[in-house]
Amino acid sequence: MKVFGNLMNRIAEGPQAVEPAFDMGCTMTLYSDRHAGTVVAVPAKDRILVQEDTAIRTDSNGMSDSQTYRYEKNPRGKLFVFRKDGAGRWREAILNPETNRWKFVLGGRGLMLGERDHYHDFDF
Repeated sequence: MKVFGNLMNRIAEGPQAVEPAFDMGCTMTLYSDRHAGTVVAVPAKDRILVQEDTAIRTDSNGMSDSQTYRYEKNPRGKLFVFRKDGAGRWREAILNPETNRWKFVLGGRGLMLGERDHYHDFDF
């Protein structure tokens, strides 16, 4: 399997013992950025629906790696489906309309459950 993005994000989104629950905070990882979200549905043991939260910057550090945020649920936030892969990691998935089967998005988002975190990498 090809690894995409920041190594620290890939390590953090590894297999997790935390079970997803409705209204649980989470962090979606993509390359070197992270986006806060909320679990809005758990329709199956290996599938969850996550909605992106609004992250509001609370520091005044400008284009810096030192960033702090506060989070608000966003009822109009973008929705993402995550499925658990064979290694126990949550990965972004989409439904293939031709086969009516779920497939993982190549290079898609990963997921960390239980904590909201946001980070914008200004180097990209």
